[in-house]
Amino acid sequence: MRGAMCISTDTRVQRVQAYGPGCSDFQSGDFAITIQQGDNLVWSSISDNYGSYYDEAHYYGGSPPPPPPPPPPPTVTPNGQVSAIPPGNGYHQVFQVLSNLGDNGNYTTSVVCGGVVSGCSVNPTSYYSLALVPKTNVDVSFNVSGLLNQTGTVTMRATNVESGVYGEGIVTVKIAPGGPIVERGGCLTIAAGANAAYECGDVRLVHPLPSVRTLNKSRVPVLVYNTQHARPYPLFQADITAPSPLPQTIRTIVRIGGVVRAQRDLPGTTWGSSGRVRRVVLGFRFATATGV
Repeated sequence: MRGAMCISTDTRVQRVQAYGPGCSDFQSGDFAITIQQGDNLVWSSISDNYGSYYDEAHYYGGSPPPPPPPPPPPTVTPNGQVSAIPPGNGYHQVFQVLSNLGDNGNYTTSVVCGGVVSGCSVNPTSYYSLALVPKTNVDVSFNVSGLLNQTGTVTMRATNVESGVYGEGIVTVKIAPGGPIVERGGCLTIAAGANAAYECGDVRLVHPLPSVRTLNKSRVPVLVYNTQHARPYPLFQADITAPSPLPQTIRTIVRIGGVVRAQRDLPGTTWGSSGRVRRVVLGFRFATATGV
């Protein structure tokens, strides 16, 4: 018995023939064949005194296929949001991570803060996302310190452990005024005659209307007049810390759109010494659009 094997990069152009060694009955042989660029025809022919056998196959030789594209990164929201926050500690920002894999996966989380934002921590630091519940909330706590209108960032990253792809959500923090906020319910209220009172420095008049009954419940509509609504005169409060050295005069200014609306000068001795805090209140007749 004799065997032959042949390979061709193009059967019409080139044919390279390689004969195998002679063999006896029931013997097998190994042949090393180099696949060329392009279409290759590989055929074999075996014959003896009783007949012959022929077979062929095509193999395409070329560059290896490109690697599959990386899986889509997770989507983190909010992203690009701006938050106005006064200086303080223990703030929280919740980010939502949406897995786009369509399958289960392990994730790790991390946070980076900059500018006026510090003391950042993230919870949880890792989690397992289910395909049926692809959304996960991640809480970031942080502190804010700085001057008015200064900015900083909170960047939360969620990374898929298996693939290494990640998504980020970035929130910009802008320093907002940190003065005290007085709720109207906490103001001193003094009666000023029938259905009238002084509340938060404003005059309030109440005029009850005839009662009505709706949904089997009696209700009394009331008309309320407030001088602050009729002629707005907002009061701006700020806690001022005396600098060092203690100046002769400390000036407090309220500006709206760059225009001075109120100003007050107080002697530095009002604070007594450097580092002490006093609350200063300024008011003015409000006749312009808001923009503080």
